[in-house]
Amino acid sequence: MQSQPGEKHGRALLTEVDVLDMRRLRTDYGLSYRDIAEWWGIAPATAKSICRGRRWRHVPMPASLPASD
Repeated sequence: MQSQPGEKHGRALLTEVDVLDMRRLRTDYGLSYRDIAEWWGIAPATAKSICRGRRWRHVPMPASLPASD
């Protein structure tokens, strides 16, 4: 059995809204991964993976953001 994705997971620290906000802050304002990570209390590498669409893949990327392969 697979674990639940995203905020449905019992240990999730973020919500789908958080993920969308992170991606928009990165794209629209150029906020660094470090600043995004500090704001949400996660590691910079995690923020980078989320913003690039590697993590939280089930949350659609905003139209202005290309998904990273």
